[in-house]
Order: sequence, then C-alpha cells, then structure tokens
Amino acid sequence: MRVTGGEYSHYVSTGCYVHPDCLTCPLERCIYDGKQGKKKNLISAIKMMADNGIAAHTIANTVGVSIRTVHRYKASNLRSDSHASS
Repeated sequence: MRVTGGEYSHYVSTGCYVHPDCLTCPLERCIYDGKQGKKKNLISAIKMMADNGIAAHTIANTVGVSIRTVHRYKASNLRSDSHASS
C-alpha cells in the first residue's frame, strides 16, 4: 500500500513478494510504482533472494518468471560484478 494524502495519512505497510515491510524494503523503487522500475526491481529482487541462498525455482515461482530467467539474471549479475571489481 502506498502513502497518499501527505505526512499525516493512515498507512499500513503490507509489503509484497520482495519484502514483508514497505518501509524497510531494500529496493530503490516500489514494485507498485509502475512499469518504469519493474525490470530493475525484478533484477534487484532476484539478486536479493539469490544472495540469501534461495533456490532458483523458488525465486522463479515467487516473482513469476521462469527458472531460466532467474539463471540468466544471476549470470548477468555475476558478469557485471566482475567488471565492476576490475
């Protein structure tokens, strides 16, 4: 649930499949904030879950992609990490 109506509105942090609490979520942009950040958030969610040792098939079921997509994002992330450390 998003905050609307300003600072004094009633807000319930319901979380999502990525994180149980909106206010402490590690994503840069909420998954409910439209398509602009959807792919970036998907990659972040896959990375976060993989880093926490969650199996590829569980990640795929949770975020609604194929297991192959999870492996592809993980491999892509490994390549980008190796370039960043060079």
